[in-house]
Amino acid sequence: MIYSLVSLIFCLLMWLLVWDRVDIVRVGNTEEFIVSTIAALLGIVTSLVGWAGILLNNCGFLAWYTFLLWIGFAFLVAPGYIAYKKRTFSFEGKLNK
Repeated sequence: MIYSLVSLIFCLLMWLLVWDRVDIVRVGNTEEFIVSTIAALLGIVTSLVGWAGILLNNCGFLAWYTFLLWIGFAFLVAPGYIAYKKRTFSFEGKLNK
């Protein structure tokens, strides 16, 4: 929950252009940035479902928590894969040739 909360705070600060030269990140890595924000939001929702399942001792909430963990993991690794694919194949560079 803390990891997702810190990630969401950093993403929101970057969306609001708080730091210098953040616009470079927003323009250059738009897809990765959007997926990172969605991953942070999904992580917070998942942790809240997990906390509710633990505190209420409800197996239904814990089953949803497990399912949401897999989806959250997919969103967590997606920005890295998108950046890897963009750098490795470099479609923009091939088009410029």
